[in-house]
Formats: sequence, C-alpha cells, structure tokens
Amino acid sequence: MTTTQFNVGTLLQEPIGSRREICFEAGTLPVHSSENNLTFHGTAEIVKVQRGVLVSAKLTVLNVSMDCSGCLTEFVEEIKLEFQEEYLPTSDPNTNRPIPADEDVFRIDNRMILDITEAVRQYTETAIPLAPKCREICAGICIFCGKDLNQSTCACDSSEQDNQFGPLKEYFK
Repeated sequence: MTTTQFNVGTLLQEPIGSRREICFEAGTLPVHSSENNLTFHGTAEIVKVQRGVLVSAKLTVLNVSMDCSGCLTEFVEEIKLEFQEEYLPTSDPNTNRPIPADEDVFRIDNRMILDITEAVRQYTETAIPLAPKCREICAGICIFCGKDLNQSTCACDSSEQDNQFGPLKEYFK
C-alpha cells in the first residue's frame, strides 16, 4: 500500500459514526500530467456512514507547477485543499454481493482498500487558478518584442501601440 491507500475493511463492519484519523507527513502523489510527483501533507478523517465511508481531508500540496498568465514563466506554489468525499465499496463486506453505484463515485476496491489519490489529484487540478500569476503585480511581456517586463524594460516605443480605442481618443479632444 502507498501513503494514499488505507484498509477500511474493519471500519466498514463497525457501527455508523466510527472514525479513523490519518496524518500525512509527506505523502507523494503520482500525477500523469507532470514529470514530478506531487508532495502533500495534512490530515484526513474517515467516518463510517450508511453506505460506505466519508473522507474529510485538509491537505497542503507542495510545489505545484504553474505557468504565469502574464509573463508565461513557470513557477511553483503551495495549494491548500479541503474536501469531503463519500467512498462506496464495490461489494458488501458481509455478503460479498456487488454494490451498484454511479460511475463518478469514488470506490473502495474488493480488498477493502480506499485510495484517495484520484480525489487529491482532482481537487489539486481544480484549485489551480485559471489565470495564475507568478507574483501579485506581474508586469507581463512586451506585446511587440515578447521580452519579460519583470526582468527588464525593452526598447520598444509604447506610443506606437495598436490601440483599438484610438479613434475615440480623438473624439474627446
């Protein structure tokens, strides 16, 4: 088992409301979209509910790689996640009969192993900003030469900029 997998076989046979606390010191999460694994730490509580278990997690994912929407440079940042997800077993632990569920439901496998890898990956992907910035005030790139204006200024003449509102400027003179 990896740091993101837990045997919940005994918890599923306990009364509703039974709990387990999990502490992640430095878990690693393989992600297919990048070369590096994501590292995270935090806590999770697993509670027995009617049909399965409820996982409530508070995690910090370290070194998430992003591209700045202003200057296009790559940078890394921490992302804090909080989520609750219900996990349902694929089969009843007492009778071994299959339990039907929607395909978008997180499942506990036949060996009663709960794996939170996919939930952490999905919540990390959705927590990345749509237009991430490398710093609070990113100067961006020059629209003429493409130089990173955070590093230095360029020699381009800013008065020659193609301004779509130029004709309106003449109107208000």
